[in-house]
Amino acid sequence: MGGMRKTSETHPPTPVEFVFAVRLAGEVREILVVKATTKGEFFAFPVYSRMPELLKLVTGRNAFPPVDVHVSKHLSGEWHLTAKLGGKRLATSQSVRKLQPPCQLSGVELLIHMPLLKGQFWELPSVGSNRGKHILLDADSAQFTDDFLAIRAYLVEPGKELEIPIPNDVNHYVRHIAKDTVPWIAVDLCQSP
Repeated sequence: MGGMRKTSETHPPTPVEFVFAVRLAGEVREILVVKATTKGEFFAFPVYSRMPELLKLVTGRNAFPPVDVHVSKHLSGEWHLTAKLGGKRLATSQSVRKLQPPCQLSGVELLIHMPLLKGQFWELPSVGSNRGKHILLDADSAQFTDDFLAIRAYLVEPGKELEIPIPNDVNHYVRHIAKDTVPWIAVDLCQSP
């Protein structure tokens, strides 16, 4: 069954939002929100896309009109990268891919890959800015520095976590697998030399 696990036959599943946060140099900042809907669809948002006023802090430019960037994985198996500027959709044909439906996922699929440039971490929102279940990726314990970071979120068939690729060219690496949904959601934080 795709989407959320049912807790009983008579109660429908509830949506879940995960807010992934990173601890770096003793500070904790939100970095990614992943939402699983009751229909079994998945959405991933950089935190600033849900808080347009933060885009100016991250990019140095005004976010007017508001910018919404997210990826979605739909029941049909279609994966979309969507960008909206002031509510107007800017999607192109290259932003849609046909993949496995979430309920039939076999193995592992990349949901989103996004960078965080040197210095941007400090401009991200502190924990509590977005709603959802907060999950901490402890970059301090893996000796990360304030430099380029890569964040990757995957959809993972339960029991197939060993199939999640581990990048070869990284010095520092942290992973969390949220098993509250089917498929599971895995998020990696990586740093290259």
